[in-house]
Amino acid sequence: MARRIVAALKRAIGEHDAEPQVHFHQGAAGQPAVCHVANCTSPRLDVA
Repeated sequence: MARRIVAALKRAIGEHDAEPQVHFHQGAAGQPAVCHVANCTSPRLDVA
């Protein structure tokens, strides 16, 4: 019973307040530029 309550709470709370993932593109003068558009089709910089 407790597991069901905890699972229901996790589903209800979730990550609804989380901000969307950001990614980076090559900006002016070769500096990275932040992009917040989730469906962006521009090439992304690898930050790994």
